[in-house]
Amino acid sequence: MQHTLVKQCTPDLRAETLSLFCNLMLAQAQECVYTKAYDDKMNTAALAKISAQTAEYYTDLNKIMNLEAAKNYWKKDWLNIIAGKCYAFQAIAQMHQAQVNQIINFFFARK
Repeated sequence: MQHTLVKQCTPDLRAETLSLFCNLMLAQAQECVYTKAYDDKMNTAALAKISAQTAEYYTDLNKIMNLEAAKNYWKKDWLNIIAGKCYAFQAIAQMHQAQVNQIINFFFARK
């Protein structure tokens, strides 16, 4: 019975598609967390960690979306947008980490 129901599901209700949607929402939610933290002027070390986690979520999503089974559900524009967000948050994380390292180096140079 269950096997028959799985075959009758539309593509958007299959397990792999739902997993992809779950990863998409997780990445977008983490992006919202980063935006809120940045707007609230949270400290640089926290921003580095949040943006690195956001980059990781988008990297995982990018891998899933580029699988052959998943490519058919998306316009090519979506693949480029997700890849862009992946690289953007990697760069943002590196920028914040560089700022943290600069603050630490300045602190030790004064001692």
